[in-house]
Formats: sequence, C-alpha cells, structure tokens
Amino acid sequence: MRCERCGEDGPLELHTGGEATIGTVAGVLERRPVVTCPAGHRTTPPPVRQAAGQAVEEQVARARSRWRRRDVCAACRAPLTLPARRTGRTTTVVTEVAPVHTIHLDLPMVRCGDCGQDQVPSRSQDDVARVIAALYEPPTT
Repeated sequence: MRCERCGEDGPLELHTGGEATIGTVAGVLERRPVVTCPAGHRTTPPPVRQAAGQAVEEQVARARSRWRRRDVCAACRAPLTLPARRTGRTTTVVTEVAPVHTIHLDLPMVRCGDCGQDQVPSRSQDDVARVIAALYEPPTT
C-alpha cells in the first residue's frame, strides 16, 4: 500500500493498538492496521479510518437530538427519559484493504423506555467520532 505522508509503497501490517479517552467516551483498539514505508512513517490508510467510523455508526445506535428538547429514540422517536449509564460496546471493523480488527468502546448509553433500544445520547456523539479518529493516529514517541 502507499504511504499517506510520502507516497512510497510499504507493507500493510497489524501493529499494537492503543487507547484514547475524549470527554465521556473511551476506546481501545486491539491492533492497528499500519502501512510502514521505507522512510519509517507508520500511517493507517484513509479507507481503514473511514471503515472504522462507518462500522461504529452502523453498530452503535445514536439518539436523535431535538433542538431545545430531550433526545428522542432513533428507532421509535419516543422521548428518552431514563438516565444514562456506562456501557461497553465492541465493534468489528471489516474492510477490503486491511485485516479485520476490533474496537472496544466504553460510553454512556440511554435506554428507550418504550422500545428498549440502547443508544448514545446526543451530547456524547462528537466524543465517539473523536475517539475513533484518535485511535488511528500514529503513536507519539
């Protein structure tokens, strides 16, 4: 695969993952797909990062935000009145360009009192996206 920083070709390998905590969300990436180029750069290809964001979006339900009102359920649109609680979610990332890998998230979830679906409240949805992005950043040494 081609290195995003210098354009050189290098092998795609699974390296040690990492963890990130932003706001109300924590995430752990078991193994990070990395292109290691001859110049020594270690970057995750953009299609892998996009697939990770899409996998989390598809596998972790998100409450719908209403302006100046409580969140509503994404499934049945009932108001979400139950308190949020910490929940663990595991997401599998499948992409054509990299091996299958797993993200573990620890995040607040609210259960709908009508249909029972657990979902991330709107106040934490940006934190989820930022944690996913942070997990795929190269480690600082």
